[in-house]
Amino acid sequence: MTRHDDFDLRIRTWLDETAVGELPDALLETVLDSTRRRRSRPAWLVALRGGGMGRAVRVGALPVRRYAYLLVLVALLLGLLAAFLLAAAGTHRLSSECSATWCVTENLETARADMTATLLADGRVLVAGGRGAAGQPALATAELYDPQTGRWSFTGSMVTARRLHVATLLADGRVLVAGGQDPDDAHTLASAELYDPRTGTWSATGSMTTPRVYLTSTRLRDGRVLVAGGTSPSAFLASAELYDSETGTWTATSSMIAAGADTATLLADGTVLVAGGRDPADAAHQLTSERYDPSTGTWSVAGKLIDARNESATAVLLVDGRVLISGGGPAGSFVRSAEVYDPVTRVWTAAGSMSTSRGGHAAILLADGEVLVAGGQPNDGQPAVSSAELYDPRAGTWQSTLDMPMARMSSGAVPLADGWVLIAGGVGASQDPLASSLLYNPTMGR
Repeated sequence: MTRHDDFDLRIRTWLDETAVGELPDALLETVLDSTRRRRSRPAWLVALRGGGMGRAVRVGALPVRRYAYLLVLVALLLGLLAAFLLAAAGTHRLSSECSATWCVTENLETARADMTATLLADGRVLVAGGRGAAGQPALATAELYDPQTGRWSFTGSMVTARRLHVATLLADGRVLVAGGQDPDDAHTLASAELYDPRTGTWSATGSMTTPRVYLTSTRLRDGRVLVAGGTSPSAFLASAELYDSETGTWTATSSMIAAGADTATLLADGTVLVAGGRDPADAAHQLTSERYDPSTGTWSVAGKLIDARNESATAVLLVDGRVLISGGGPAGSFVRSAEVYDPVTRVWTAAGSMSTSRGGHAAILLADGEVLVAGGQPNDGQPAVSSAELYDPRAGTWQSTLDMPMARMSSGAVPLADGWVLIAGGVGASQDPLASSLLYNPTMGR
């Protein structure tokens, strides 16, 4: 290898290691060509290492002063800047530009976890609140993701900073946010507010009758919103209440059988299935599921779960009307198992096991009827994982799909209008909130 070739290799290696992403070959060659023109002979090194400031050295017929090396470094830095901009532009990927199973789209404006993510009527995604970086235990900021551009942008901030809250899309296109924890983690919130996508602003609405965190929220067929369970500063809650979007008020309804409620799913007949209890000291309630009937305002036993699940499980309504619940578990000891609920027979049956135990994972129904499960943590206190898998309701089996580029849990996951899945933010393997966002390509994930 000649000295010139070695110099080329060193420059290329430095640029590749310093720049973000892969540098285009054309850009590298442009930078290298600019240096080759200044080193047609080995004496080029003498020009860079020459004597005192301003000394002239001859390279061929061209006089070069010692400070010419500054011009070369400027050219390299400009090339590096251009490479950075190109690499950054490459992360603004749309689903139409992605041919891989997972593609990186633009980062959130603010790293966050424990937030809500809501698909709006116009196809955009609203992310609100959550836990930020160190020193930001709860956020008031909100952002919008536009699938047409692949970009995030700030929208209006909430009236109250909060995390571990719920968000529900109302029939008129607004979003109701309720409950959660305040910025100091000192108070559980009863307050609620509304986001109007047309104006990009938030406004306060009536407060719940009881402060709640880790609550569930479900929009009923008649447009009202059922909030159930959760925890208050001093107790696991069995109480439930209804929000009327026309009056902006909350009214109490009958209480559940089990305190807490881990998941809530609107069934095809208009009733709401709630599964699991949050009280770690009450093993019996962790096996409980019940149904709320809006027409009577009452709860009834829905069937007994096979495995106890008191936190961090996910529930997905399948195309055939059954409900898949996966992961979670008693007192932070998460399970691999999954089970399916039949609303006709009111019976839970085993639905195979995932490749790993999970809690705080994402679970999304895909357009073809399968369910994507991604991320989470194997047990409470352990780092997040990057693995992902698919559940096929027809076969009742699980199949691995390609891992996410980075581990995460407690993220926001939303199915987009084109059938792709957006997964944003969450907590990474380092336990810090993430700003990164991913797109899952369902056609490549099999």
